[in-house]
Amino acid sequence: NEDPAAGIVTGDPVHILAAERQKLKELWKGTESRQAPKSHVPWAGGTALPTLTAEELRNASMKFKKQTSWTYYGFHPRHFSMLSDEALQVMSMVIEVSECLGFFPECLDQVTVALIPKPAGGHRPIGIFNSTERLWAKARQPLIEAWEDDNLRPYLACRKGGAAIDA
Repeated sequence: NEDPAAGIVTGDPVHILAAERQKLKELWKGTESRQAPKSHVPWAGGTALPTLTAEELRNASMKFKKQTSWTYYGFHPRHFSMLSDEALQVMSMVIEVSECLGFFPECLDQVTVALIPKPAGGHRPIGIFNSTERLWAKARQPLIEAWEDDNLRPYLACRKGGAAIDA
């Protein structure tokens, strides 16, 4: 990245991000406020989930087994635990925006399908989501389990210990 006015040429990602932030702030006439606009909350009429902390994301990352699979880009779910608190806060913001919009960025849409051999022959296709979505699911698991405990119904086949035939 270059800042010809300042005579700076750098590859430092923090400097590059700060320069881009300043450029977009001027373009969009942005402010330093970190609060979402009050006039429009796109959570489909609901409320935002609690913001995930760096510690929660790191703990969720460490819950994955070392031998768990990862996809085509080679980023294992446990790799998130090695990120700085600042990087995990950025990941938390990406997750928060994705929850708000109802989907992750398009670049994370890929699902790798592994063909696992069946004992009786043939293969079982297993979809392996990207590490970001897997981290998100693991980090939100306590919230999901609390909701499930509050909303147990015999006709919900997806409950703990439930099967489709139970519904």
